[in-house]
Amino acid sequence: MPIGSSTAPCVISSAIYYLLKNPGCVTKAREEIDSVIGDGEFTHDHLESLPYCARIVRESLRLSAAAPGFNIEPLPDAQGPILLGGGKYHVPAKQTLIIVLHGVNRDPAVFERPETFNPETMVGEAFEKLPEGSKKWFGNGRRVCIGKDYAWMWNMTTLVTILKDVGIEMADPSYQLKQDGWFNLRPVDFYIKVKPRAK
Repeated sequence: MPIGSSTAPCVISSAIYYLLKNPGCVTKAREEIDSVIGDGEFTHDHLESLPYCARIVRESLRLSAAAPGFNIEPLPDAQGPILLGGGKYHVPAKQTLIIVLHGVNRDPAVFERPETFNPETMVGEAFEKLPEGSKKWFGNGRRVCIGKDYAWMWNMTTLVTILKDVGIEMADPSYQLKQDGWFNLRPVDFYIKVKPRAK
């Protein structure tokens, strides 16, 4: 399977859903894009100058869980049990764990409003304060996605291009997010109307 052929598009379709449910975020993103790129050509050099758009991608990664989880494998010489959570959890030494990102990314002990799309938490001090375990959108350790840098750049480029040039609206304004999938999670029966963006 080509890198990102399934998971990255699921992040973007989820991002579009969350943006259309939060139109103020669309306005902020477009203000940033217009001030940085204007009517000129969008190039790779612009990516680092679009921090609000980066927040949107991070928050969409958190809430979409496009890749729903990953394994953590035991160390070959581990002696058990392994204690987690200050000894609250005892895991046998040879036990593989599956991390389910839908739960991790909605942990109310970490996120004040875990179900709310809030890009503001994904930059600066607020982002740095998040535990590293809540930033594992691309996996972990030696099992981390080999295409994570490509996927990040693809998601940023695609999102910015859409917001810069395309007018988007819900085909069904009452639609509420439903997801399915096994290798990835994707919005189901989510349709939008598109037209050239009016500037």
